[in-house]
Amino acid sequence: HPSSVWHLLRRMKWSHQKPQRVPVERDDEEVERWLTTTLPKVKKGLALEATLVWLDEKGFSLVSPLKGSWSPVGETPQIRTSLNHHDRLNLIGALVISPKGRRLRVRIQSSTKTLSGDDILKYLQAMLSDIAGPIVLVWDNAPIHVHRKKVQAFIASQPRLQVFQLPRYAPEFNPVEFLWAQVSEHLACRAPMSLDELKSLVHMAVQRSRASRWRLEACLRGADFSWGRIASRYLFKTQ
Repeated sequence: HPSSVWHLLRRMKWSHQKPQRVPVERDDEEVERWLTTTLPKVKKGLALEATLVWLDEKGFSLVSPLKGSWSPVGETPQIRTSLNHHDRLNLIGALVISPKGRRLRVRIQSSTKTLSGDDILKYLQAMLSDIAGPIVLVWDNAPIHVHRKKVQAFIASQPRLQVFQLPRYAPEFNPVEFLWAQVSEHLACRAPMSLDELKSLVHMAVQRSRASRWRLEACLRGADFSWGRIASRYLFKTQ
């Protein structure tokens, strides 16, 4: 009987799941090399008293994300939202892990203009001014990171800054992606009608994550790294 199929699959430890989208451009061998060669170097930096910084960029528009809600049967809920993709708030964000994982912090720089290499340069300068000691920076291969001569020249001139690139088309390895997911969840169905309202909502969402150690640790857990003994006294206290 068709209904017995569901019970059979449950007994086999199967569940109904939505597939995760994986880009066809992704190089699985490159990902494996990063996990076995680069990631251990990143973890080593944290163990050797360096500050670990995961960095990423994200843009938010007036087009509100949607999420499910309760409503009477047969009455699909509706929400009026802007369809304006042009008014945007662009963020440079970083999850900062202090040496040996004692502290987790969020650093945010925002702009209503398209982000450029100059914005990245300004962010890096402020970060180096604010954080003492060696820094291990991990980010993706975005053009404003790797194809801007000013940025690369500045990195080369900073002996205490060590930079690692994430594998291409593998955003799930950047914990900041999960911070953006938390912000998007907070924005869902809020339907901002002005850029000022969007700024306020994004600020509230960032502050909510910033104030919660649990939410920040969830970002690291989302990246699904095995930290082993590194910072075991501080990171993931509940484990």
